[in-house]
Amino acid sequence: MNKNSTKAVIFDGDGTLWRPTGADKNSRPDSIYKGDQVEKHSHNNLSLVDGVYDFLKNLRACGYKIFIVSAHPVPGPEALEELKAKIVNLNIKRFVDGFFCSDGSDRNGKTYVIRDIVRDFNLDARNVYMVGDSYYYDYKAGINAGVNSFFIKNDYCKQPTPLPDDVQIIDNVTDLSYR
Repeated sequence: MNKNSTKAVIFDGDGTLWRPTGADKNSRPDSIYKGDQVEKHSHNNLSLVDGVYDFLKNLRACGYKIFIVSAHPVPGPEALEELKAKIVNLNIKRFVDGFFCSDGSDRNGKTYVIRDIVRDFNLDARNVYMVGDSYYYDYKAGINAGVNSFFIKNDYCKQPTPLPDDVQIIDNVTDLSYR
């Protein structure tokens, strides 16, 4: 079966597309999690990163498919419901082609989900981009899944020091070029 030429971007959520309301770029975006629990109605205390709404709108207008993958501490269906609540509350559902969760305790979880997206949506991995703020859970997951990967530089996630020379680094998700 031939892969289609559609371009797609797979985003991490926490710290990439949204943050706790009032948090700055270098504040831990996972402060809404308490161990393997999520604060009740935490999705009401999130805000999109500056410029993300228009960025997603323009990305969609350029024909990109948009996916969100979250490594979530909450198990199973609860994780997907929590992620959906975030997407709906932040008013970006109209731009999103799919959203998926991986086990937050498994560094390789997103790799499997990314591979599934590429396969299930018949995408050519060369036209797929993973963007996230975690070097190991996002950037490396994209690389290990065989897609292009971008790392949002930050001060809160573990990362090798110095970063390898071949890492594609951006300061903010809106720094990506999508034409």
